[in-house]
Amino acid sequence: MVNTRARSRLLPIKEGLKFDEMVQMVHENFGINRSSNELEFSYALPESMLRDMPKDTPPVFVNNDRQWDSMCEMCKSMPLRLCISVKNGILGNHDQGFNHEDTATVNPEDTAVVKSKNVNRQDSNQEPEVEDSNFHDAKVIKKGQWFKNKAELSWSLRMLSIERKFRMVVSKSDKKLLVVKCVDTSCKWMVRAAKTNPTSEFFWETKYIDKHTCFSRNIGGPRASSRVISKLLLENFGNSGLNMKPELISSIMKKRNGLDSKYWKIWKAREEARTEVLGSPESSYAQLPVYMHKLVMANPGTIASLEVDSEHRFKYLFFSFAASVKGFKFMRRVVVVDGTFLKGKFKGVLLVATAQDGDSHVYPLAFGIVDAENEASWEWFFNRLTSIVTDDASLVVISDRCLAIAKAVAKVYPLAQRGICTYHLRKNVISQPGGRKIARLVKTAIKAYTTAEFDLIFSEIRRQNHKLSVYLEDADVHLWS
Repeated sequence: MVNTRARSRLLPIKEGLKFDEMVQMVHENFGINRSSNELEFSYALPESMLRDMPKDTPPVFVNNDRQWDSMCEMCKSMPLRLCISVKNGILGNHDQGFNHEDTATVNPEDTAVVKSKNVNRQDSNQEPEVEDSNFHDAKVIKKGQWFKNKAELSWSLRMLSIERKFRMVVSKSDKKLLVVKCVDTSCKWMVRAAKTNPTSEFFWETKYIDKHTCFSRNIGGPRASSRVISKLLLENFGNSGLNMKPELISSIMKKRNGLDSKYWKIWKAREEARTEVLGSPESSYAQLPVYMHKLVMANPGTIASLEVDSEHRFKYLFFSFAASVKGFKFMRRVVVVDGTFLKGKFKGVLLVATAQDGDSHVYPLAFGIVDAENEASWEWFFNRLTSIVTDDASLVVISDRCLAIAKAVAKVYPLAQRGICTYHLRKNVISQPGGRKIARLVKTAIKAYTTAEFDLIFSEIRRQNHKLSVYLEDADVHLWS
């Protein structure tokens, strides 16, 4: 390890080394005053990982055992450069200036550590400056420590119980006091905290007995709510944890944190993590009007339409980007439409209209979100599409055999011709008994350019599989040949 003055120290990093032990080694080997300086550990991700990430990806900061273990695990397969910065300021550990007579009870949630400010009992209304952080190592809990609010104290205690693998219960809890004890009634371990004054949200830890006198605290292991698991998931894996399978999350949590949680709780934790990062479906739908407005403002010529029901709830959405609108003027007037189901809390269907460019590539034209594929939704979609694709005899609309599309096209585009997507038709043929044997004949019939050639091929289809020939005739030969 080398500092900015080129003074180096050789520090052994043994298997199982804790983060606090590493901090202590740095303080001792470089002669840093621990009472007046704070160390900040960080490292840059290796080039192999940064290639697939944004250029402004920030360094990764390390401030607890979980993050330290993750970094050490990464070091086994690739070299990392650990940077340590020295920051002036004392972590909150105030023993003076508080009435210890009140008792309090703990209810687990988030933790913050306080930078030291001179706070005395004569000026109890002056609140300490808080260093905002959701995840401080639970081992920093000590008597006289400040917490920004009850939720942060609760979170710190939950992390402590997970790290040290014991269970705790809330002995007393109200707006002013919080007391938490070990689940074993014979154990003396306990934490007591109280508000600094009635008008403040700050909690001061007035009593902390760190030693466990029980022998049963490891039985069954620690417990954690889905909210705690979701925060651990984000802290350890970031956004990549949002797509991890519940089984994998469960095995990692059991190995790293000793948490043996049920499948439903892990699944719920992953959904909560997704909501924290991506927002809830409800909030996303609520932002649609603003998003559509900004889309039109940022892309002049873009067409967007949002419709709500009588209770102002989302019903339909249509949009087409300006580039698509302008480019369609140079395309053949053949539009292919289709729909696909959406996954998520509110389901729905995504409707798409596409064309084909000069290189035979798919050209996205317009998109719609509706409740279901029915005549009303398709008619609404086509009515919006008329602002881009006008109705005339040169227009051809291609789709599958959906009756709702056929009826909507007849209403909105009465002059246009209609055709059936041959890809869908062939898939339906193959799925029928004996269909795979005549699939090649069907493809040849589709591409036949003369009536005589088509009749010859279709007679062979009828000879080999009469039932499928009837199906093809019912599909209307004029729509697919």
